[in-house]
Formats: sequence, C-alpha cells, structure tokens
Amino acid sequence: MTTVKTSAASSAVYDLIFRTNRFWRDSVLRKNLFFAAAFLLACDAFHYFAFFPADKNFAVFVPFFAVEWFFAAAIYHLCAVLVGGRGNVANFLYLWAFTSAPFLFLPAARIFGEAVFGGSVFFLFFAATAVYLWVFVLRVGAVKSNYHLNSAQAVFVLILPVFLILLLFILSAVFYLLVLLLW
Repeated sequence: MTTVKTSAASSAVYDLIFRTNRFWRDSVLRKNLFFAAAFLLACDAFHYFAFFPADKNFAVFVPFFAVEWFFAAAIYHLCAVLVGGRGNVANFLYLWAFTSAPFLFLPAARIFGEAVFGGSVFFLFFAATAVYLWVFVLRVGAVKSNYHLNSAQAVFVLILPVFLILLLFILSAVFYLLVLLLW
C-alpha cells in the first residue's frame, strides 16, 4: 500500500473545505500571517473576477481587501468580547482569512453557468447564494472556535454590526427629519 504525502497547505485547505472543525482546532496555517494574507488576496481576487471582467481596476482594490480584513477582524472581535467570548484577535485574523475559501469556486460557477446555461443570471445567482451561505457558515465556525461561543452567540456576533449600522442609519434619518421639522 502506497501512502501519498500531502503538504501542510493542501491538507489544511482540505480540512477547511470538508472538515472545518478540525481546521479551526489544529490548523498549522493559523500561525502563518503571510500565507493567510496571500490566501485571502487570492480568494478576494476570485470573488472579484467572478463578477467583474479582468482589468487594471483590480489593483485599486487590493489595499482595500487588506483594510477590510483588519477592520472586519477588529469589529467582530469587539462584538465577540461584548457577547462574552474569550479569544485572541490574532488567531481570529488568521481564521477570518480562511473563511473566504468558498469564493474560489465562484469563477468556476460562472464559467459553468455560461457554458451550460448560456450565461443565465439565475444560475450565477443561486451559485453565489450557496457560496455566500457557505462563507457565513465558515465564519460562524471561526467565531465559535476562536471565542468559545455556541452557535447562536456566534451568529449574533456576525449580525450585530449589521444591526448597529442599521440602527445608526435609522437614528440619523430620524435626527435629520427632526431637524427639518423643527427648523
């Protein structure tokens, strides 16, 4: 019987896609920030090219991918701590990068949809919805693993910033209307 040696990277990607609990628990790649950043950039590039044609404008977005990565990790870390989680923001930064792995499948879904369904927008919509749900499930797992929360708390951590932004928007609209009415 012959055994095939796999690299740590390919094993970790396999674990991320098919055995996420194992990946969150003991991935070797969690300690390699450079690999996490490169992986996130690749995932964001695939995500970008699935919806937009390849052009020079992509280079403009690269710094924003890194900024979004750090801000998202910081905001979700704050939310997790407010909910009662205890974890390390550096580990969460690594885990957050790997939750974007399903975006690697979006260009293939677009090519498949164009080849088989004649470029049907509906196929890409359903494929993208499945990928976004997969990313959300991976992010719930990352929050659960890093902050030692249950599933409901992890989902709450992920939707809390959306509710806070919505609340801020509503309050600013109400304030604006009050200013208009009282002026």
